[in-house]
Amino acid sequence: FQFHFEETPAGMKKSFHHRAITIGGFAGFGATSVNPWTTNYAVNDEYDGFVVTRGLAAMIGLKSLTVGVGLGWDYLTGRDKDKWIYQNKPWVGLSLGLNIN
Repeated sequence: FQFHFEETPAGMKKSFHHRAITIGGFAGFGATSVNPWTTNYAVNDEYDGFVVTRGLAAMIGLKSLTVGVGLGWDYLTGRDKDKWIYQNKPWVGLSLGLNIN
C-alpha cells in the first residue's frame, strides 16, 4: 500500500495505491452430495458427505480489485470414499475481490 496526502482548499485529501502478488496454500472442509450419480451408480443411498479440501492459489491485486486462480483437490471421508468420482481429482477455481473501503 502507498498512501498519498495532498492539501486542497477543502482540507486534506487521502488517496492510496495498492499492488500485490500473493501465492499460498489453503485448506478447509465442507459437505458434498453422495448419490448414485456422483458414484457411477455404485451407491444407491443419497446423503451429504464430509469433504476435506486443500490446494494452492495465486492472486494479483491492483488498486481496489483482486483476481486469482486456485488449484485444489477434495477428499471425501467415510465409507464411500473409494466410489466417489471426484476423490482427489484436481479442480480449478477463480476468485474475484473488491475492496469497498
